[in-house]
Amino acid sequence: MVLYILHYLSWMLFCSIITTFIEASILTTKENEFYNYEGDVSYDNHTHTISTFDLSYSMTKIRCAWRCLNDLQCYAVELCSTANGEECRLSKGCKATGDIISGPTCRRFQMVIQRRLDGSENFYRNWTDYEFGFGNLESEFWLGNKYIHQLTANGHTILRIELEDHGGNTRYAEYSSFTVEDASDNYRIQVSGYSGNAGDSFAGTCSICNNGMPFSTYDRENDNHSTLNCAKWGKGGWWHNACHKTNLNGLYGNNGYGQGVNWENWKTLSYSLKSSTMKLRKP
Repeated sequence: MVLYILHYLSWMLFCSIITTFIEASILTTKENEFYNYEGDVSYDNHTHTISTFDLSYSMTKIRCAWRCLNDLQCYAVELCSTANGEECRLSKGCKATGDIISGPTCRRFQMVIQRRLDGSENFYRNWTDYEFGFGNLESEFWLGNKYIHQLTANGHTILRIELEDHGGNTRYAEYSSFTVEDASDNYRIQVSGYSGNAGDSFAGTCSICNNGMPFSTYDRENDNHSTLNCAKWGKGGWWHNACHKTNLNGLYGNNGYGQGVNWENWKTLSYSLKSSTMKLRKP
């Protein structure tokens, strides 16, 4: 019973934090915050619509988005302008811009768990900071390992990583299976099912592959390196092995080998990327 109460209270705290994040993003309709703007859609075919709610005092955008978090089928939130006013839709389908027909125009949002953008946030943080999250939703942030675990446990298991170099070139990597274990296993990841054009720097098995590794910070070392503390060396908390093929939480702008915002299979470990975004959704 005590464990059940603790689990319930933890989930309520998570929902409270999510509500705060959504209030800072969907309510202001900024495009690069916790729910990432994915594009406009317009269609009459509601095959992939789970639920539709007329927005009102009792059904706010926050409450609609909260329902998406708690619905195992929900992929995205769509905010629509109709002849009768604003409505919020929960969608289980992918963005279908190829099948646009007449219908209300909807702004579509998808969940973000990490963003690097301009070096404004310090990612050289301790275990507690990475566990509970930090940063500014309008620029750079880490959602928190505790909450990323809860999201993957609740079915958000498709990970999309979007990258940009300093020349404005973009790449992406998507993984069809991404899970994060709980604190008792140090938030260990399992990742597989790569597709995209950035190259696979996250899955696979090798001495420096991140897949299957617990999370490490400078004050809690869980890596496999015999001499280095990889989180100290790599300038940020991550799923370090001995040490890594990617580290999107490294020191922004540092082109030292393995110490910047790195994705080896695209730009090598001696190139620090301009931006990265990690997004989760349900299958």
